[in-house]
Amino acid sequence: MTGMGPVDQPQHNRAGGEQVHAGDEQVHAGLDGLLQTAARVCPAAILFRDGEGATTAEQAALYSAALAEQFRQCGLRPGEKVLLIMSARTIAVLALAGALRAGLVPVLLPCGLGPVELAGYAKASAAAALVGPAHLGHQDYGDSYLSAAALSETIRLIATLGPGCVDGAADFQASAIVPGTGAAASSLDPAGPEGEVVVTFERPAHPAPASGAALVSHRQSAIFSAVLQLASEAQLNPSRPLLSTLVPATFAGLVAGPYAALTAAASLTLHGPFDAAEFLRACDAEPGAHLAAPAAIAPVLHEAGLTRGDASLILLSRFVSPAAFTLPAPLACERPVVDLSAFGETAALAHRREGGSAVWPAELRDAQSLAWRDGRAALSMNK
Repeated sequence: MTGMGPVDQPQHNRAGGEQVHAGDEQVHAGLDGLLQTAARVCPAAILFRDGEGATTAEQAALYSAALAEQFRQCGLRPGEKVLLIMSARTIAVLALAGALRAGLVPVLLPCGLGPVELAGYAKASAAAALVGPAHLGHQDYGDSYLSAAALSETIRLIATLGPGCVDGAADFQASAIVPGTGAAASSLDPAGPEGEVVVTFERPAHPAPASGAALVSHRQSAIFSAVLQLASEAQLNPSRPLLSTLVPATFAGLVAGPYAALTAAASLTLHGPFDAAEFLRACDAEPGAHLAAPAAIAPVLHEAGLTRGDASLILLSRFVSPAAFTLPAPLACERPVVDLSAFGETAALAHRREGGSAVWPAELRDAQSLAWRDGRAALSMNK
């Protein structure tokens, strides 16, 4: 079993920075707090897997702590915003935890944005730093980061998470910043109040970086609220890993990825960019895993035989607002199917299908009211 085990499950429906108990440990109840608790209770447990290998609880916690210290040494102050380019790599999730541990406000973006777009998002968020992968596959990002910083009036730190280095950018790879084993114990000491807010962007169909995207702030307590519903509906627990094809750059991606796995004390396998052969290999390596994927590829999963078994299939559907909600298509599936409906970047609702058919969420039954038509009610769904 690769999960953390039931002893690691603290109360999660609280804001980051509040103190809760996990076993005999007192921790900060946020993403980094869960990592540090897991490292204390079962350091050798595998928490994450990606295309580059497996990461234990101790390795994850040490990197998060080391990165938080790097942020401080680079002059970033609690409350400042960091543009964090997210990918389906473990190090991106741990960079998020490290930013929160340092008291910063991570602003999440997907990979592949150009310099002008990045500079626009930096301006919109007043970000002080830009952190992301040096390259993924055959795509190099270093020049885009440097050009974006040159166009930005606020960015004063550029750092990369590997693989490799970029001239002119700080190297935040684990091999460059994680302390030796002699410093391990002190690295896991409490670091003060964990950051409470994660920011994502509400993007229009054709985003104009400086004017077309709006910042949406999520308290960690709101993320955990959505996670608890998902964990209950999908019956997530330490006995089965979770394999997610959803990049944790959005509210729904966070809910159905790192936050869900750590809440359920289950290991998380991240897969992306999507490659059919690699995905099938990842599924073969994690037999019996819960699977989180876009609802649009459900027929492909069925054809590949991935709808058989008794682990949950979590299907993500995105809607502009609650008023735009429609029932997902039926799916003949042995697995229990859980629909995760994301409404822009404001909320996500999880509901288990009944007899293979999607159900209308109780939270949306008042959809004809003005509040639902303009989407305002979605803001309070996960609070």
